Amino acid sequence: MARNTSEPLQAAFDGIEAVLRGAGVRFALIGALARAAWAEPRATTDVDVQIGVDAAEWADLVSRLERAGFASMKVTPPNDPGDTVPDQAFFRAPGGVRVDLLVAKTPFEESALARAVEATVLGRKVPVVTREDLVVYKTLAGRPRDVSDVVAVLDAARLSDDPVDWEYVERWCAAWGVSERLAEIRALVI
Repeated sequence: MARNTSEPLQAAFDGIEAVLRGAGVRFALIGALARAAWAEPRATTDVDVQIGVDAAEWADLVSRLERAGFASMKVTPPNDPGDTVPDQAFFRAPGGVRVDLLVAKTPFEESALARAVEATVLGRKVPVVTREDLVVYKTLAGRPRDVSDVVAVLDAARLSDDPVDWEYVERWCAAWGVSERLAEIRALVI
């Protein structure tokens, strides 16, 4: 990815990567920064990360984030009332950039984390969800910018020698009930 990014975004990226690696947390970029690994980058104002943590790791991670200057903004309570780890947590990095942490809890999220690959983003190698997992995440979200991201990723894939694993994508989109949305998005790819 070209280093055409704002200093606060770079600082937030550097900071969250350092905290996650220091805590030994399994993680992978998702969102616009992951798109940059698979297609032409687009502007973004936040850092989206899928993480895998248990309750003890979560408590340690929050402590480390606070010590690094990350301010907690919002925590989405877990769907399971017996779970002590939130489903999502949103933090503000010291430079003001939002960092979204999504905790892997579903079989798909766990699969995406397990399949993550090292890719260069913002100047360094970091774990990034695979192209197929990013397509599923973005199809699930379904916002106009997510659709645009999927189209960009699929266009880039079409021009490469590395075909998309459609069986994998279609299986997870069917599991989430978004097969029709996926078909609509695929129809946009030239």
